[in-house]
Amino acid sequence: MVTNIIQIGNSKGIILPSEVLKQLRLSLKSAVSISLD
Repeated sequence: MVTNIIQIGNSKGIILPSEVLKQLRLSLKSAVSISLD
């Protein structure tokens, strides 16, 4: 999946499709860890 970083108020963020959120069992305020290899 490819997505872009967007401006959200004074912050930056990404938008994840609802199907991705369902598959990963994520909801509003879920903690997410991102790592770069």
